[in-house]
Amino acid sequence: MGSHNKKTYRSILFVTKLGVVIGILLFVFFKLKDEDNFNEKVLAAFEEAFENSNYLYFISVIFLMPFNWLLEAKKWQVLVRPITRLHMMGALKGVLAGLSVGFITPHGIGTYIGRVLLITSAERSKLVGSVLLGRLLQMSATLIFGSLGVYVLLGSSFLSMYLILLSSLLITGIALLKLKFKTGWKWLNKLIYYIDIISTYKVKDFLNVFSLSIVRYLVFTLQFFLVLSMFVELDALIKLAGVTWIFLAKSILPTFNFLSDLGVREVSAIYYFDNFQVPLIPVLAASLLLWLINILLPTLIGTPLVMKLKVDR
Repeated sequence: MGSHNKKTYRSILFVTKLGVVIGILLFVFFKLKDEDNFNEKVLAAFEEAFENSNYLYFISVIFLMPFNWLLEAKKWQVLVRPITRLHMMGALKGVLAGLSVGFITPHGIGTYIGRVLLITSAERSKLVGSVLLGRLLQMSATLIFGSLGVYVLLGSSFLSMYLILLSSLLITGIALLKLKFKTGWKWLNKLIYYIDIISTYKVKDFLNVFSLSIVRYLVFTLQFFLVLSMFVELDALIKLAGVTWIFLAKSILPTFNFLSDLGVREVSAIYYFDNFQVPLIPVLAASLLLWLINILLPTLIGTPLVMKLKVDR
């Protein structure tokens, strides 16, 4: 790919992502523009949620947060084994550093930087492929469970099309992950260098990481379900499907950084629950509370680790 084509591709990608972000912001704006005293209503939703003896739900969500990120650390510990051995605390530091760097960088980039730069091995650059594999397997879990949200919101006909597309993507992805080849394109060979480590993993490694991804997804889902239960009274199946829908949207829509990532969560929640005549303010308050617990808090914890990142290799 020539330099001109690369610039064109990057420009198209940038414009596409920017368009998505602008669309998200406009959607939220027009949905909430008639809400007077928005901030006061959100605070009132928080007060009502905690006045209704929901402290057990809240404590449970807080308790599950470290368990959530320990599962991600365990995945990272498994993924780095072809290059180096990490104890659990070292893996957790890498995960939190990646989360902190990702807070202020375009979606995904910070995860690679934070995790890889805490590794001391001379071959640490190859771990870019390991990070990618972990994200792909986590996304696979999200796509599979997201079928519940698709079914409840869009119906069985859309579910059938979704499952056909999902099966095709998963089969194609598995086939590509096991390929080893060289090309005449330098840029592609460089990419292959970074992802070649994926072909060295054994089937049990894939199954181990995928199992951890499923458990982590279920923990995330339970947290969101409990938070929603604090703020809205709704049929359990509709709430559960709403959670899977929101996670699905957050995984497939492009984002720039934490602001647009938060926006995707909110817009998908609004789109889903508006179809069931659920008040939007409590839903947004629930989504915001989960973000504060699961993302902002561990990001602040991991921020000091950013100072330990080393780029001299």
